[in-house]
Amino acid sequence: MTPMFSNLLRRTAFPSIADCDREAQKLAVLRIALGLIITWRCAFIARDSYYFFDPVTIAGLSVPIPFLETCVQLLLALGLTLGIAPAACALILAGTHMSYSLTTATYHLGPLMMVPLLAGMAVLDSGRLCLLAKPSPAPAEGQFQAFYLILFTCYAALSFQAVFYHLHDTYWFEGRTSAVLFVSSYLSSLYTLFRWLEAWSPDAFWYGSMVVTFFQTVFQLAMLPLVFTRIGKIFVIAWGGIFIVGSIVALQLSILPFIEVIYWVAIFAPAAWFSFAGAPQTAAPTQPILALARIRHILFPAYVGVYALVLPVFFANCIVGELTGKRLPPHIEGYWLLYVGIVAPNVFNKDDLSMGDRWPVIEWKEGAITEQIPFNGHEGERLPYHRSDLLYYGNSLHWRRGMVGVEDLHTYHQPGGPGYNLALQIATYDFRRNKRSPNGYYQITLYRNKASNHELRHDEKRYTPEKVLTFNIEGKTLTKAP
Repeated sequence: MTPMFSNLLRRTAFPSIADCDREAQKLAVLRIALGLIITWRCAFIARDSYYFFDPVTIAGLSVPIPFLETCVQLLLALGLTLGIAPAACALILAGTHMSYSLTTATYHLGPLMMVPLLAGMAVLDSGRLCLLAKPSPAPAEGQFQAFYLILFTCYAALSFQAVFYHLHDTYWFEGRTSAVLFVSSYLSSLYTLFRWLEAWSPDAFWYGSMVVTFFQTVFQLAMLPLVFTRIGKIFVIAWGGIFIVGSIVALQLSILPFIEVIYWVAIFAPAAWFSFAGAPQTAAPTQPILALARIRHILFPAYVGVYALVLPVFFANCIVGELTGKRLPPHIEGYWLLYVGIVAPNVFNKDDLSMGDRWPVIEWKEGAITEQIPFNGHEGERLPYHRSDLLYYGNSLHWRRGMVGVEDLHTYHQPGGPGYNLALQIATYDFRRNKRSPNGYYQITLYRNKASNHELRHDEKRYTPEKVLTFNIEGKTLTKAP
């Protein structure tokens, strides 16, 4: 690390690094936290993929391929958490979890943002807080600084491109995004509270949304230069923290805000905060340990070099694309950047905010028994099946987005239609998981409201569910679990 670069970093909000052994201890704690997050995600997917996907026969065993893939990811996550070859687990996860997410239809911003985090942890791992590893010499101060700068710049890059998408969206441009987002029963876990606040003062609620939109726009557009100024770095840390905590408390974004917590703690939290993890471990200079340090000496420049190449290209592509309408070819922008964890998110747009306007409620009926499937509630709120990224991103999100703008929902849900196929997928999953009788059937009732129409903010009836259609799927047409 050159003196000029170190002096530049001292002007940011990044805390100074006084003790590299303690900094390595901090990184080990964050490794464990990240491992627990991935374990949580993969545990739900493993359980659900066994019933969600059709099985294939391998060596006489009938089992879905995605279930086996998830078990491998789960084992790697456990290795990362417990400290069993943590560097190897982190490196394999960094290289495979995006592909795994795409093949299982569980891709979202959470796994995307894990890529630079996992890759950096792999090359900087020094065997702290591990079950089956011995401590090696802690990375140098400059290596920690470069890692944190890469994480922050990756986060800033995603935010920078996202705000350009936002500024072309009418809801964002008019300051309505937060007002609609927080009253959506699909996107917000506290929608009843925010609907009460809106009813108390609709216009004040809108003005509050405009303020939030303004500060979020400034944050996303300028966080990178702001972090190098005295007032700006306070704003970046504070507003970023508010955004992350607000996402955890009020929104339903799967593991994404918890990955953001790890980013923010890694970048801005002093290592002294992690004294609860015990005294910093030091390494005796044995030959194997010195060999690990030499491997890091080779791999870390490669890690820095990749992001030193990719990030300027990404920022340039954002700016040129906004000014000229021309972008990188899709085979570069959509795939190469994807696997290093830098793809622009186009989220919280009008279509996303409209997903709470139409929803299915699914019930199992058998004789005199009626049981509501824990998928969606009668107000469109998410029920426990949505804890799984597989059922959320692999089905529910496609179903909700697919209905946005569809005029003829009856045709959309006819046998062979997109809506019917997604209903059949959930029905088959539930039928297999709960070992249902073929004598019963699923009744799917579709509802709609006008929740995302902010022009009706003075009319509470916009939240009233309206029944659109009902159709059935017979249990005898569904296949059993493997």
